[in-house]
Amino acid sequence: MSYIDKNWRDKYRKKIISGEEASKKIKSGMGVEMMGTGECLLITQPLTQRQDIEGVRLYFTFMRPDSSFAHPEKLVDRFKLYSHFLSYETRPLVEKALMDFIPSHNSSANRQFIDGHIKIDAAILSLTPPDKNGFLSMSYRPGMHKPMVHQLKRERKNNFLVIASINENLPVCCGDTLIHESEIDFMVEDH
Repeated sequence: MSYIDKNWRDKYRKKIISGEEASKKIKSGMGVEMMGTGECLLITQPLTQRQDIEGVRLYFTFMRPDSSFAHPEKLVDRFKLYSHFLSYETRPLVEKALMDFIPSHNSSANRQFIDGHIKIDAAILSLTPPDKNGFLSMSYRPGMHKPMVHQLKRERKNNFLVIASINENLPVCCGDTLIHESEIDFMVEDH
């Protein structure tokens, strides 16, 4: 971005929605990558309650122990779950055939999406609140997700949905961790 939009704060405020509203942005048949440092329960809990969707593919990098999808037995008719990594939370789900495992190396998992091997239509990110110029930090997990979000948003524009969970408890990390509010469609404040 060659200049800083002086009106970014107004645009930011207009993008803030509730977790329930954010969950309604997910449509049947969509592929959604749950990116970053953790799942936003304000979005996923109402998503699991929706009876009007089916065939939603959810890709997890990491699954929280209290995830809305940690016990997906009643959700399998509406959601298909995938994990890039096996963990204490995901291994039992894979063993019970409630989740599929996609073996990935940490540095190359995003290539599956960028190269189109796995089609996703949306990303749900965990980000810090914005700085004075409207940049939000992906905290300590940018390497895997930032290139993917930039490329898919640039290529597909409005056909790629980016929802951010804004968490003031995430640390702002140094390095190439920033994403501008202009690249995000909707934000849920998760305080």
